[in-house]
Amino acid sequence: MSVKEPVDILNHSKQAIHAALNQLLESSMVEKFGRASKTIYRLKGESISEPNITNTLKGQEINFLQHHFLQNTESGDILTGIEAFSHSCKQRQLPFMKTADEYIKTLKKYQKYQNKDGLISAWKNQRTPKVIMKST
Repeated sequence: MSVKEPVDILNHSKQAIHAALNQLLESSMVEKFGRASKTIYRLKGESISEPNITNTLKGQEINFLQHHFLQNTESGDILTGIEAFSHSCKQRQLPFMKTADEYIKTLKKYQKYQNKDGLISAWKNQRTPKVIMKST
């Protein structure tokens, strides 16, 4: 879980939640993963469970991930869509919903720069340099 989850559920300040989490960290009851804005906490020894995707994502988000996410696993298998995204989050110990939301927003932000083949050209908005000719 991230700090935002208990803040929203318990209606306490971020500072109060951080203080409680720091006490739990010192007593080795929870583990901390990641840094700064991407930090997650979990009970020590608890595995990251498979998210219930049907209850957490909207239909259009599921469809977006199905069409825009591909991953090659360590064993050479090719995963696509939700299965690939879930696998990627588990590998990196990232919260599924927050990561999905950030991924979808970022990809949509850059789609406007893609050409018909889905590629982004560095030359698309570049102006041609002016050549100055010297008369002799």
